[in-house]
Amino acid sequence: MTMGNFSRQMRISSALARRLRSRPGTVAAAANAGGVRSFTTTEGHRPTIVHKRSLDILHDPWFNKGTAFSMTERDRLDLRGLLPPNVMSSEQQIERFMADLKRLQLSARDGPSDPYSLAKWRILNRLHDRNETMYYKVLIDNIEEYAPIVYTPTVGLVCQKYSGLFRRPRGMYFSAADRGEMMSMVYNWPADQVDMIVVTDGSRILGLGDLGVQGIGISIGKLDLYVAAAGINPQRVLPVMIDVGTNNEELLKDPLYLGLQEHRLDGEEYLAVIDEFMEAVFTRWPHVIVQFEDFQSKWAFKLLQRYRNNYRMFNDDVQGTAGVALAGLLGAVRAQGRPMIDFPKMKIVVAGAGSAGIGVLNAARKTMARMLGDTDIAFESARSQFWVVDANGLITEARENIDPDARPFARKVKETERQGLTEGSHLADVCTPEEAFSIVGDNIIFGSGSPFNNVDLGNGHIGHCNQANNMFLFPGIGLGTLLSGSKIVSDGMLQAAAECLAAYMTEEEVLQGIIYPSISRIRDITKEVAAAVITEAIEEDLAEGYREMDARELHKLDQDEIRTYVLNNMWSPEYPTLMRISSALARRLLSRPGTVAAAANAGGARSFITTEGHRPTIVHKRSLDILHDPWFNKGTAFSMTERDRLGLRGFLPSNVMSFEQQIARFMTDMTRLPLRRVGDGISDPYSLAKWCILNRLHDRNETMYYKVLIDNIKEYAPIVYTPTVARVCQKYSSLLRRPRGMYFSAADRGEMMSMVYNWPTDQVDMIVVTDGSRIMGAGDLGVQGIGIAIGKLDLYVAAAGINPQRRRLDREEYLAVIDEFMEAVFTRWPRVIVQFEDFQRRWAFKLLQRYKNNYRMFSDDHQEIASVGVALAGLLGAVRAQGRPMIDFPKMKIVVAGARGDRICILDAARKTMARMLGDTDIAFESARRQFWVVDDDGLITEARARENIDPDARPFARKVKETERQGLTEGSHLADVRKCSKGLANDNLRHWLSPKIGLGTLLSGSKIVSDGMLQAAAECLAAYTTEEEVLQGIIYPSISRIRDVSKEVAAAVITEAIEEDLAEGYREMDARELHKLDQDEIRTYILNNMWSPEYPTLKLYIFIFHFYFIFLYEQCQIL
Repeated sequence: MTMGNFSRQMRISSALARRLRSRPGTVAAAANAGGVRSFTTTEGHRPTIVHKRSLDILHDPWFNKGTAFSMTERDRLDLRGLLPPNVMSSEQQIERFMADLKRLQLSARDGPSDPYSLAKWRILNRLHDRNETMYYKVLIDNIEEYAPIVYTPTVGLVCQKYSGLFRRPRGMYFSAADRGEMMSMVYNWPADQVDMIVVTDGSRILGLGDLGVQGIGISIGKLDLYVAAAGINPQRVLPVMIDVGTNNEELLKDPLYLGLQEHRLDGEEYLAVIDEFMEAVFTRWPHVIVQFEDFQSKWAFKLLQRYRNNYRMFNDDVQGTAGVALAGLLGAVRAQGRPMIDFPKMKIVVAGAGSAGIGVLNAARKTMARMLGDTDIAFESARSQFWVVDANGLITEARENIDPDARPFARKVKETERQGLTEGSHLADVCTPEEAFSIVGDNIIFGSGSPFNNVDLGNGHIGHCNQANNMFLFPGIGLGTLLSGSKIVSDGMLQAAAECLAAYMTEEEVLQGIIYPSISRIRDITKEVAAAVITEAIEEDLAEGYREMDARELHKLDQDEIRTYVLNNMWSPEYPTLMRISSALARRLLSRPGTVAAAANAGGARSFITTEGHRPTIVHKRSLDILHDPWFNKGTAFSMTERDRLGLRGFLPSNVMSFEQQIARFMTDMTRLPLRRVGDGISDPYSLAKWCILNRLHDRNETMYYKVLIDNIKEYAPIVYTPTVARVCQKYSSLLRRPRGMYFSAADRGEMMSMVYNWPTDQVDMIVVTDGSRIMGAGDLGVQGIGIAIGKLDLYVAAAGINPQRRRLDREEYLAVIDEFMEAVFTRWPRVIVQFEDFQRRWAFKLLQRYKNNYRMFSDDHQEIASVGVALAGLLGAVRAQGRPMIDFPKMKIVVAGARGDRICILDAARKTMARMLGDTDIAFESARRQFWVVDDDGLITEARARENIDPDARPFARKVKETERQGLTEGSHLADVRKCSKGLANDNLRHWLSPKIGLGTLLSGSKIVSDGMLQAAAECLAAYTTEEEVLQGIIYPSISRIRDVSKEVAAAVITEAIEEDLAEGYREMDARELHKLDQDEIRTYILNNMWSPEYPTLKLYIFIFHFYFIFLYEQCQIL
């Protein structure tokens, strides 16, 4: 038994998976029949167990490794053939990804308005969508550069534009419309264990005001830092948006806004929504930590006081900001060369009385009081050290309408008069470092939430611009609370975190004015802060332990052991080894007749059975698995009924959008890039950018992709196919993000018969295959040539490809690989049609002759474009352009410049067509042959030359010597490079005019082969399609906007010819006998009814309840 065969047999049953999950030291990520994952992580590097296989693994960012899957894993998980053959390391993957970012060398130097920052965010976000492990590896390794991209300041711009940026949902959305449903909605989230939630209501996003549902961007950004800085497992974090409406009038009027378009709830209604949310999440995840983020001031304090004594929660704006500011104040004491214990002696003026300012006041007062002994006198003494100034001046006891939280800091009137602070603060919106240092000089400690460059003071000193950002505290607070098992987040734990941050810097750094660490040290400072939080929780007797570390063991740890405990529980991005679990339930989902069934077998393979009518599409998936699958995903177009039925409620913004609205949002991306052609079009950078945008749409929503393509076929056909696809192929190794199609390599010999079963659909109608040896004149591009197969199949609407690996095989070895491929695909899909594309000439003819009489296949390069394809249709159109009927074609004299393979095919096709018009006799063939003169670089091909080194396929067209002399064609043709002129000569070289139509006609006729007659009928139909008026104007090909109507007509001609040649065997319900009865109009109707159109189907989750009952009985019998 080979290792490959052995690996594919490593399937894990459900019973075995349950036993594995019960063992200690296993990383188990398994799903029940509905697709819900359960995560149980303990120490050790054990395999991750998954229930998925094939494309489902590649669509899941939690498990996907892309090209880093080992060959053993590819065999075990049925991935062989679905990825390029070359196995890459994670380092190589990151190198490829970083090439994208390096193209944007300009960082966010102008703050959040910098377009390069937003571009970098989008690149990183797309990586997160497809490969979560690699995303966090990039972020952690480049934290100093990319923290400002995934968090402040760029995240503010992201939130402002989130409705336009939204592509794949992340996190959960709870809205006012979900009241009464939240307790069930939390079970839609696939993870049974969630450690950290960041929640916002979008009412006050980073000082930008009310952004409504778009505020989810801040929750996502915060949790990215929890993962990168604190090492929280990304599979256990949950960003949440509570959508209670918006008071932002622009959003209320924006038709593309994703949230509830109604004014915000207030009062008791608002509190009822938040109460229900808190009860729901703590019911499902009792040990979760909830961080409140960017709630407006009037709710921030109220919600904090409402929940902090009953739930593990804290408010980062109030408590986190206060902690960071407090650390800065303590650092300023150290910068004076004084110990932190002198802090209570400081006089502090606070400009602003918002939630952040009041939070800083409370934290500083409590710290002062704590240092003075935590008595009432200490609290009063601490209070007297603060002066709070707002827009109306100093807050005094005489002032009315003061925020209750600011009252403890109000001063007596006489003190106000003595200080002369009777006017408001009148501060500028922004105080830049340059302004601060120019006014105060060296005697200032500058801190800002956003990063700034240091300032040269001109006296040999540097003014250090400290980033006083919450990211230095909240990850450590969350991690410390999690690992301590504390029931609440106490003030003491928060103060311990702030004091730890203040003490982190060395004396030398502090004396230079550096009071906060570099972001590059964020994981180390997080470890220290978490250890301080755990220590304080132990001292306050709040710690209950975490997993195997119970409270008793935790109390025994010293400081070094606590740091080690923290470090050992910080997640790092490493690819786990995956092993698959099978599910018996999935195998039963195909048994319901009369539906469009798209269900998975035990490993997740889909099978599509389509019948007439609009029936629901039955899926075995639910929750995020549907949103990750481009075949089923509708994005925001899922109706509320579908969201409830499929466990999607809470995963999508509240506003249900129509198909048209989704497309309008997508088209905003495309319209930013004008369609500009440079030279031959291939070098146009906009074309490649548009291909990338369209390809990303295909990756997440296949139906919408084809809707956009069909509705804009004239503009986007040159993007998804020629000429842009040539450049795509040249760059495919760097452009590859999510694999499409299949890859068969020389290394797979002997395995192809099993590999075809890795493809998830039981029915494939069309395959385009290439070996990458001659890609559109660009030469040998190897495996990158799959781009041409993808481009072709975008016109067919299907996908599968073949490519060898690296060094090319030759002769019998090469043929053996292609033979095995053909046998494998026709064994699994006996009625598939295979189109050969861009094979080098020496193999193209040989393979065509080898397979054309035994399989349903044709070669696009030689039978379509060169034989009975666009070139022949053009010649026939040229006859019509002279005002003559096409039957006069045999009277034409044709000179062919060039004797390469494609020209010989033109000759052969034209000769066959002439002979057919003349009666298909030997005399007719000889007469047709005499109409052609073939000229190459050495002159006219003659019979004398034919005895030398002339291509055997060109010999039938050799002329006698006397004719050569009479014609005076003894010199070579000396033509320009055909690639430079073919576009104009062949009306944009529209090869896509025939291949999809031939394929469709062959498919619907059920013909056993693709005959020359069918191909010629297609060409003649295309030649006859344009009107007489158009032809006389020199228009011999129709506009591409009419491509679907041309498809119908050409497919009808192919079917008619197949019937006449007695090759038609029918398709599905239309058997051969019924097909022969159809007239031309009925054939067109038959075709039209079988042409797929991009419409969202209604999805229905199908579950067999009795399955569980029988399992229960079986297990009980086993026990008995």
